[in-house]
Amino acid sequence: MCIGHDGSVGAMGFREWIIPKNYVFFDLLEKEVSNLVSGAEALLELLTNYENIEEKKSKIKHIEHDGDHITHQIFEELNVAFITPLDHEDIAHLSSKLDDILDHIDEVARMLVIYDIKEPRENMLELARIILNSTKELERGIRGLRHMKNPREVEACCVETNRLEDYADELFELCMLDVFNTQDVIELIKLKDIYERLEQATDACEDAANTISDIVSKHA
Repeated sequence: MCIGHDGSVGAMGFREWIIPKNYVFFDLLEKEVSNLVSGAEALLELLTNYENIEEKKSKIKHIEHDGDHITHQIFEELNVAFITPLDHEDIAHLSSKLDDILDHIDEVARMLVIYDIKEPRENMLELARIILNSTKELERGIRGLRHMKNPREVEACCVETNRLEDYADELFELCMLDVFNTQDVIELIKLKDIYERLEQATDACEDAANTISDIVSKHA
């Protein structure tokens, strides 16, 4: 802090002086979203190279456990923090949504194993690509929150995530056509469950993007 002879606050600015930045939340959110991207990458790898499924499912479960630990850390910090760099509720909601996305990814991997899916459908791969691209946009957006130097770039990540979710909605309709053209009732149920879980992951990505956009509106 720089205080002039007249008692004025210098370059740091008055707001930064009375409200010090608690960068642990940026560190943890960036860590959480980076772990989420790893989970999305692992899911796409599982579906693209469909072998050693049990081993790849276990890897995703490990990533999901890491995500739970980071989320727990964020909420522990929120419980003791008097002042936070972003609204308390926004940090909590964003962290929860990132955790939800990873939970959906983990559940898809689990379903592929317990449902004994012999070969994934192409639409499953495409939805997994959408999830990965969405998580990468979220990662860029969250990294942009730390200093808020380029709010338009952060907002652009949110817009792209929303566009990807719209695409996922269109694709999901095609997935349902695929499902209801399936003659085997048991197979129909399995496919429906997996497609719905993949689509829920894209919905959670959009929710996270909307939270980031709200943060930008408040703080930019």
